[in-house]
Amino acid sequence: YKKICIIFVEFLFLVRRKQKNKKKVQTYFFFLSAFLKQRNKRSFFITYTDFIGGRRKFFSRSFLSGNMLVNAQNEEDSLNGKINKFSESVETVQNILRYSHDDNSLTVTRIICEPGSKDGDNYMSLIKRVKVTVKANNNSEYRTSLIIKRQMDDENRRKLFRCDYAFKNEIAAYCHLIPVLKKFSNDNLPYPKCFFAGMDTQGEIIAMEDLKELGFEMANRTHGLDFEHCSLVLKELGGYHAISLAMKVVDPMKFFNATAKMHEVVFSESAAEFFRLVLDGTLNEAISSLSNFSNENGDLDKPIEILKRLGGKKLFDIMMNHVQKSDNKWKVVCHGDLWINNLMFHYHNSKLKHVKFVDLQTIRYTNLVCDILMLLYSSTDGSMRDKHMDRLIEVYRESLISTLREYLEKNYRDELEKLEDEFTVKSIMHELGLRSLYGLGTSLWVMPAVTFVSLSKIMGSIHDQQAHEEYLLQLQPKEYHTRVKDIVKEFYERGYFDNIFIDV
Repeated sequence: YKKICIIFVEFLFLVRRKQKNKKKVQTYFFFLSAFLKQRNKRSFFITYTDFIGGRRKFFSRSFLSGNMLVNAQNEEDSLNGKINKFSESVETVQNILRYSHDDNSLTVTRIICEPGSKDGDNYMSLIKRVKVTVKANNNSEYRTSLIIKRQMDDENRRKLFRCDYAFKNEIAAYCHLIPVLKKFSNDNLPYPKCFFAGMDTQGEIIAMEDLKELGFEMANRTHGLDFEHCSLVLKELGGYHAISLAMKVVDPMKFFNATAKMHEVVFSESAAEFFRLVLDGTLNEAISSLSNFSNENGDLDKPIEILKRLGGKKLFDIMMNHVQKSDNKWKVVCHGDLWINNLMFHYHNSKLKHVKFVDLQTIRYTNLVCDILMLLYSSTDGSMRDKHMDRLIEVYRESLISTLREYLEKNYRDELEKLEDEFTVKSIMHELGLRSLYGLGTSLWVMPAVTFVSLSKIMGSIHDQQAHEEYLLQLQPKEYHTRVKDIVKEFYERGYFDNIFIDV
């Protein structure tokens, strides 16, 4: 099934570039449907007409953008007697623990490997949860759990989504950047502990603590973050960004040497052609949603026209400009992909206490509002932003300044005062407006993954016409249309679209 998905992605590239060879296209769908029909319990019938019609939009949006690709094939591989992709050797796990604990006497006596994420939660790597029984030097035993990230086996998929670059960037972050920030901040970072990041005999590997084992859990991505959750994330984010600002004052050479190890994965010339195409499809889908589901009264005519004139390719170039060009005073180490799927929350007695950020594959040194924009527009709904936007920015700013005072008040008072004057609520709101299209692009990019049900559910059995129609309706849930409408309407009303046709 995984191979079928990858073939589909590659095939879409050909079809989008050459609108001919109809017979070959029809033949492809004949064999694809025959294959799926053989596995009738988990398949539906796909036709050429479906592809040319509504389903083409769905598959191009979902597969081409990577938002829906999943790791679900491994359970089935195991049942069919194939190699379980989630397996790890005892030797590998033992070496990781000995290295991280600096104790060569540790002996791993048993491991249990299983999927480390749900279907649809990760599409750039293979996530494994490894439950371990460890025997210490004094013969006492204890149990622990690790999360291990590996590269996907399929080289075509890795190349398509630039997974090699993303994985190397994350390894570089854990090896060179995070230790520097961790030491400066006295281990006050919002990331899971990393036990090992590098290479072994099987290739790239990252081993981290299992946040789920520590009581952390993901929020419901389809519901979005409420004020309590979002304010906690922004409070943590403000403190995290302040570490970069403070270190640039206290030890700039060490800071810039560490950030130089990072490499841009998405917003670079080498990646631009692919991601322009992806964003163009994403924006066209949003325009279709606005035109067909949200514009009954014609009140969105002007925003729709603006989006059509903008186009995904120009939007990508504007976003790349926002990432690459910024006053150095506003640049910090940003998470780079801060949306609801990369957040895990901890509760105590049903009360929200802590949040951790996961997945550093697109970590970058750029303008701090990029993280804020992606979080707010990808992971909250319009009503929450309408009620609480100003207060949320105040929460972020309060955390930023209070953390700066911890590091700078004693010995760097003049620099602290300059930073306090630079980062006011008003100036942050202004910067958010200037770079708002970064928030538009990233939110529309991930919105299908935020609002759609998992691919495994979408790919369920469909045997009759009524179910077929219900399936098509599932592809565009109401929440998707509502979120897109709210974002675009908010951008128009706030004036974020006013100057987008001025060259940047």
